[in-house]
Amino acid sequence: MTPNERYRRTWKGAYTLHKINAKRRGVPFELTPGQWRVIWFMSGHWHQRGPRMGQYVMHRLGDVGPYAWGNVFIGGALENLIDGGSRTRFTGGTSGTSPGRGGTDTAAPLR
Repeated sequence: MTPNERYRRTWKGAYTLHKINAKRRGVPFELTPGQWRVIWFMSGHWHQRGPRMGQYVMHRLGDVGPYAWGNVFIGGALENLIDGGSRTRFTGGTSGTSPGRGGTDTAAPLR
């Protein structure tokens, strides 16, 4: 594994890559490294991150607006493609399940 690949596997590298990819897609990215990390670690899905079926990604509410505190939640990668992320937002606190999906995604209130 190259040093670049090792870096991308760290939370800091993953955050940087996410921010770069959002910019390429023209999506504003307002999360600080600390906020991004808290959202992922509180979701309980840090080690399941990825774009494939059965993995988890950071969704934006309704797939609109910036990646920002109160406008994102962690959910299934496949569902992000299907419904554009139109579910309950990740806002902090205790974990629960997203409505209407049989508990496949985690959304937690963060206020």
